[in-house]
Amino acid sequence: HSHHQKALELSKANKVVVIELAQVHAFRGDYQKAIALMDDALKYHPHDAQLHHNIGNLYHLNLGELEQAER
Repeated sequence: HSHHQKALELSKANKVVVIELAQVHAFRGDYQKAIALMDDALKYHPHDAQLHHNIGNLYHLNLGELEQAER
């Protein structure tokens, strides 16, 4: 792995970084990217309530996909 790839993997494992980056994408209106980032973080933190809560909010408030928010 290159240094860039390793840094990317480490940042994905850091939920604070992922949440902040996802918030930037959400504020820009790119909710799909925000959700994708948090979904990736769930691979490292599968039981993290904050990540699940944030993903649910993105689906519910911004995309109107209630069924996805309930997963």
